[in-house]
Amino acid sequence: MKKRFVIIALAIFSCYNCFAQECCPTPCLNKCQLPSIGADILEIVACVPSEIEGCSCPFIRCSECLPPFVAAACTGDLDILKILYKEVQRSHCEFDEELIEHACICASSNGQLEVLKFLFKKVIPDRSEFVSGETLRHCCISAAAHGFHETLKFLLEKAFPQSSCFIDRKLLNSCCIVASACGQKDVLKLLFYKIFPENLFFVEQPLLTCCSVFAAAGGQVDTVKFLFKKIQPQISFCIDQTMFSNCLICASATGQLETLRFLLKLASSANYWYLENNVLEDCCYLATSHGHPEIAEFFSKIP
Repeated sequence: MKKRFVIIALAIFSCYNCFAQECCPTPCLNKCQLPSIGADILEIVACVPSEIEGCSCPFIRCSECLPPFVAAACTGDLDILKILYKEVQRSHCEFDEELIEHACICASSNGQLEVLKFLFKKVIPDRSEFVSGETLRHCCISAAAHGFHETLKFLLEKAFPQSSCFIDRKLLNSCCIVASACGQKDVLKLLFYKIFPENLFFVEQPLLTCCSVFAAAGGQVDTVKFLFKKIQPQISFCIDQTMFSNCLICASATGQLETLRFLLKLASSANYWYLENNVLEDCCYLATSHGHPEIAEFFSKIP
């Protein structure tokens, strides 16, 4: 039992450490090829996220090097975008594919909804082949990671009719996971209550477990509460003990005291989740070995 817990916790901790290497004040994911949600939890947490491919964060660091069109999309300067668009039309030139893609992703990462509406209405229709499904995925994941739920809703529902072909379970799962890791509860409400087809029975337990462990590892206690109290009871008639134990372990390994307080309160106040054999011992070991002696001290005071 102890060996299983330690393997799970180390996998989660390693994954979260890579995730937490921020490219800007809000962390995001890059090239994380998430396995199918039917996979075992160890396979899910073994993916190594870092930052969204094409996220605007690297561009913003070198904002002085940005093309004016992309810089205006980043900052939401719609007037400048319209002027540049008219100048390109007047000169009988065309927008470069990479320029359009970067403008879309930057606008999504920064929640520039009016800019996106302009791009999809005016700039993209005649050059729609320049916006690939992969770019739209990056836009959605960027918006989810940074908490721009209205922007995400626009991308998923209204970007342009052909966009429906890129909205699949993999994209929705990825958006849920990055939103959980970044504590974007409004985005999760949009995804779980409105975007997932028909009802929450389409949300599978491994996805919820993955969301929960990333939220717990990041100390996103409000998100953890939302997932345990609001979503878990609606997707299953039974409680998933693995989800609880994995959250407890990864919160210990990353020193998330408030998350641990919530989880232990949950275990003591309900008959659903419980402390499995030796789990507190394993939590103490991992907390101490990763430089969080205060967590071990906290557990030592539990009767």
